[in-house]
Amino acid sequence: MVGLIPKDHILHVLGKSNEPSIVYNEELRKFCREENIELVETIQTKGFKEIIRKYRPEILLIEEQAFNPDEPYRSRSCQPFKLVITKDQNKEKIFEYLKLGADEVISKDLSAEELFLKFFSILRRKKVLELSQLTNLPSINKTYTV
Repeated sequence: MVGLIPKDHILHVLGKSNEPSIVYNEELRKFCREENIELVETIQTKGFKEIIRKYRPEILLIEEQAFNPDEPYRSRSCQPFKLVITKDQNKEKIFEYLKLGADEVISKDLSAEELFLKFFSILRRKKVLELSQLTNLPSINKTYTV
């Protein structure tokens, strides 16, 4: 889709690990392009307000090494959904991330299709609450097809 409908943004906060991330999957990137979703990557770990103001991401994918509980990961007008990507699914570690402000913790073992379906689920919920940028009234909900 192109035209007046703005792109949805997913901001991927990279860690310092040399391991490939699930976001580098070409199948996932293809799904995102088809649905007008832009994946933006950053290695910045401080001062997220400027990046968030620039892209207004709906979803933040944060690598485990880059997660900083002291960073708010939001601006006054944009509060993205925070997904932390971990190597293992240790319950204590998952609970700790959730207590520190993550909205969900996912494993690097997820398939591209499963991750994309999670994106759809999150975007579908966020679209219900959005207001039109022109009129500041509730906008027409964007629908996603699976």
